[in-house]
Amino acid sequence: MHKPALWRVALLALQCVVLTFPPLAQAMTQTADSSGVRDFDFLHGSWKVNNRMRKERLKDANEWWEFPATLEVKPILNGQGNVDQFKATIGGTYLEGVTLRLFHPKMKQWNLYWVDNLKMELQTPLVGGFKNGKGEFFADDVYEGKKIKARFIWSDITRDSARWEQAYSTDGGKTWEVNWVMTFTRDKPQSNKE
Repeated sequence: MHKPALWRVALLALQCVVLTFPPLAQAMTQTADSSGVRDFDFLHGSWKVNNRMRKERLKDANEWWEFPATLEVKPILNGQGNVDQFKATIGGTYLEGVTLRLFHPKMKQWNLYWVDNLKMELQTPLVGGFKNGKGEFFADDVYEGKKIKARFIWSDITRDSARWEQAYSTDGGKTWEVNWVMTFTRDKPQSNKE
């Protein structure tokens, strides 16, 4: 039996909510503040992704996997969110993940949710936004039984490239261990006319 892609399931669920509650969709459109709501527009489209991932996290280990991936990103909810599908093979294991990004118009912040085929559970959202072309997002979380802070940073953003990194902290954010870095190159570069 064919299983639908995770990002399609997430998108369908969101569409059902919006279609079932039209006033919600209208209110979201009307209350959206342009201050931050378009910050992730650069990410829409198809990407080739070079990955560098630490094999062991928070163990003073310095061995890394390096692997390619693909990413497809589509806007949802009249541009106030997007959903992506990430595909890669890491150390012989297939990984398919979905990120759901939603902009909160009153807080003027983004909430980023991740789910993948290995754990099949929606992870704690990272919350934050962009300032001067750099995005920072944080969450209090647990990793292998340890309380941690998690951080995403988006940087070096152009029309056809970007950089993302993930880091964990076990000391309340005083020090960070970077455990995953992605460099993005647009699969089909955009023309200057777009």
